Amino acid sequence: MRIAVGPASRRLGEKIAKNLGLMEVYVEFKEFPDGETYLRVGEIEPSEDILLVQSMAPPQARNLMVLVQMISAIRDCTAGKIVAVVPYLAFARQDKAFLKCEAVSAKVTAKVIEANDVDTLLIVEPHSDESFSWFTRKVLPIDPLQDLASFLRNSRETKTVIAPDKGRIREASVLAEMLGTSYGWVEKERDRRTGELVSKIGQLPVNTGSALLFDDLISTGGTIANAARLLKAQGIESIEVATVHGLFVQEGDVKIFQSGVSSIYAADTIEGKYTAYSVARSVSQAVEKLSHGL
Repeated sequence: MRIAVGPASRRLGEKIAKNLGLMEVYVEFKEFPDGETYLRVGEIEPSEDILLVQSMAPPQARNLMVLVQMISAIRDCTAGKIVAVVPYLAFARQDKAFLKCEAVSAKVTAKVIEANDVDTLLIVEPHSDESFSWFTRKVLPIDPLQDLASFLRNSRETKTVIAPDKGRIREASVLAEMLGTSYGWVEKERDRRTGELVSKIGQLPVNTGSALLFDDLISTGGTIANAARLLKAQGIESIEVATVHGLFVQEGDVKIFQSGVSSIYAADTIEGKYTAYSVARSVSQAVEKLSHGL
């Protein structure tokens, strides 16, 4: 097996290649003035197995196109197995139709990817199990919490882990157990009159002096900022934020810092200025486990 690394995952892909001792396949990528993308891979043996790594980080549509271009180009060269690592799966949050005739983006994305004949997909923290239901090929989720726990243990004091809404209580409890600390959560409610989202305390351990707010994905930062302000009002002075997928759109990072948060830590599933830890170890372990069955 060799590895082909896409332009959205250069640093992560190089770490995975080093961990697994894989030689890289040459990948040429460029973007034309009108925004169209061009991609070419180097020579591949007719029966060679290929591991490819390409995130669907913003710009999501472009990086989805690059992902399927990579799969298509590799498939044209080999009848071997193609394993695609997607560090961040975009469009997964729209995993069902809430209104009549609404596009289910997760279904569309799954069909586009699978149409190019990929054998297996490895997806880091897919946000919801429902998004997996649209894939017909083998899809394996990768849990990056051990990567985050290792980073936190090595770099700072242990804090109480807080989920910013009830949907992330499981992850908060697992991360807290890994760190040997307590956990709690904040609950979100929508004001029926104004439609505004408001937060209230769900559960906080006693004597919580410092907190780590954890969410799997941060987009505009509103949920985290609301939770941080609520924790501040409870007398918690030291608040840090950790996430897997850090999008930080519409100045979401500014909003978070203005709420009283001191630091933000994100994974390299989306490579940006808050990238502080890598999921390369968890991805590499998943690939090793999978390779025994190839």
